[in-house]
Amino acid sequence: MPSDDLRRERENQIAVGALGLFRDKGYHATSIREIAAASGLSMGGLYEYIDAKQDVLSLVYRHLIEGVDREALTRSADLTEILIALMQGTAEHAAEVQLIYRETAALDPTHRAQLARSEQEQVAAIQAVIERGVAAGDLDVADPELAAHVVVFLTAFYPLRRWLLRHRPDLNPDALAGGVAELILGGMRPT
Repeated sequence: MPSDDLRRERENQIAVGALGLFRDKGYHATSIREIAAASGLSMGGLYEYIDAKQDVLSLVYRHLIEGVDREALTRSADLTEILIALMQGTAEHAAEVQLIYRETAALDPTHRAQLARSEQEQVAAIQAVIERGVAAGDLDVADPELAAHVVVFLTAFYPLRRWLLRHRPDLNPDALAGGVAELILGGMRPT
């Protein structure tokens, strides 16, 4: 049984190798053998870390979550800073974000439930920040949970819409993060 550090290293290795294949060929057209080769593992070595191909998609998702600056959710109480950090993280991991939005339906109910739990944790953390802002009088939000879901979804704006915004070189990930954060928060501030 591999140590926790080796397990984490190999799982990230598998996620990175699979991501390139999924991006180029698609999830369904990629074989387990190709994933093993792209990960630098033998088939037997790969199966030390996964039971099925869906496990690989879950590893890619975890790789995304870890790559996105989740520490921003606890490091800062400022919703603007949190939004910008999350949007910059999703921009850096655009391929993973696109893959997850495209392939979530391919997951079985167990893996989809794991994905939903991770998303709910992020929503709950954002909701708590919004509720603190409402309590302090800095925000005016009737439904903090719904607002948190919208915020989390909009942090994926750049990876999902950059294909259509390529004509706007001024909208680099940092500028876009600041603009979207201001748009979101502008709608939440008391009038």
